[in-house]
Amino acid sequence: MQIECFKSLDGPLQIEWEGFLENSKNQHPRQLPVFANIEKAEGNACYFLIGRKENTISAVALASLVPSRIFKNKFSQANILSGPIINNEDDFYSFINNLKKQTIFKNVGRLNVSPYWLEEDALIAHRVLKDAGFSSAEPQPFRKTGIVDLTRSEDEIFSAFSKSARRETRRAERQEITVQPITDKSTYLEFLALLNNLRKNRHLSELDSQSMAFSFENFYKKGENGIVLCALHEKTVIAGLQIYRSNVTAHGRHFAGDTEKLKELKNLRISPLLWLEGMKWAKKSGCHRFDLEGYDSTVTSDNSHYYIYKYKGEFSPAEVKRVSEHYTVTNRALHFPGHLKTRAKEIIKRILRR
Repeated sequence: MQIECFKSLDGPLQIEWEGFLENSKNQHPRQLPVFANIEKAEGNACYFLIGRKENTISAVALASLVPSRIFKNKFSQANILSGPIINNEDDFYSFINNLKKQTIFKNVGRLNVSPYWLEEDALIAHRVLKDAGFSSAEPQPFRKTGIVDLTRSEDEIFSAFSKSARRETRRAERQEITVQPITDKSTYLEFLALLNNLRKNRHLSELDSQSMAFSFENFYKKGENGIVLCALHEKTVIAGLQIYRSNVTAHGRHFAGDTEKLKELKNLRISPLLWLEGMKWAKKSGCHRFDLEGYDSTVTSDNSHYYIYKYKGEFSPAEVKRVSEHYTVTNRALHFPGHLKTRAKEIIKRILRR
């Protein structure tokens, strides 16, 4: 398989790229060309890589190169987020082995990939990546997520919610909570403030307001392939849910609520209503499934994700596995300093969460 590399896509190439994504069974919105501009807004360099067989696209990968903080004009890592997009094992093996040899990665410490391959396909992806010299970037080679079936009617989707979740949804409606898309920057920044407050409480780094606002204005605001829903009480934002989608799958990207205001509403749990409305939007957009972006029914109360998975479990998702992020070192001299810093951060996070 031959791989072409571009800094940007002209009109015909972009149409060809998007056409391939649209017909791929492993499609993911993170590989839409529009995300190159969003990555660039965060200070990263972007490249479009196209694998061809007999002049026909067989694989695509949008790579985001993160500048090194130590070495000038070098990059600590290249991320192919929820990609590359490939449709079968043979093409995967050919593309991934040629990908890591590309010239653009010579000045990059490591190459990270996270293809959206689920269940049996996840096993294949892990095997191919392992054979190509990639290692899991996570403790396990597979991560778990929850999938809600959107081929059912809206009533059937809601009926599958737990009794408690259905009760909280109706209670929110009785308290005149309304859900609507966010269409202006100021309201989006209100939601972002809730989200960053939540991340701070979980000892996670805050999301950059400038780049997040850029992604809102250039992607989510349009309400086509992405949307940000907010729950309002007396014109005040009390929670929000950020979603993006491919033709097949919608993904719950970010969720956050105002804990103080929800306490004032008699400890209202707003998640069932907001996620239900998100599922309705995804269904109306033509999606067949909704990925909760992380769900594991087996975790215990000492796990930091326990309460997150607990509320997601109320939506009665099917528990599936996805291949974890994998990486390969492409330049050891550039990778080593960054690797030590990353490991130090991971150790500090573990200590803070105890």
